[in-house]
Amino acid sequence: MLFVKGGQKKQRKLAEDAACFAINKLFPRFKKYSVLLKLDKFNDCFEYDDREFVINVDKQQDRNDFLTAIFHELVHVKQYLKNEMDNYSFRTFTDYYMLPQEQEAFSIQEELLKLWDTEKKN
Repeated sequence: MLFVKGGQKKQRKLAEDAACFAINKLFPRFKKYSVLLKLDKFNDCFEYDDREFVINVDKQQDRNDFLTAIFHELVHVKQYLKNEMDNYSFRTFTDYYMLPQEQEAFSIQEELLKLWDTEKKN
């Protein structure tokens, strides 16, 4: 289940469409989960309860950054759902960027953006 909150109507629609697109690509077989996608001032994702996630996305980013932020954070949801978020500790930003979970999310966000642009012809 996906809920989108914040931003303007057009932004919420784009966010919902992009999130549904990514969910269908990343974890189509999972049915029991809840994602609250909040259009706010920063980008992050966390699991606040079992299979219940909050994603924050900076609503003031340009279109591509906005979309890739949604895709990136949904990769993290996939990682949580598939128990791939173990050993997610870091001390510096360099350590953060070198985490396997972040490497995967940065890679897949770009792949999803290309697929989105191809399939949606925006």
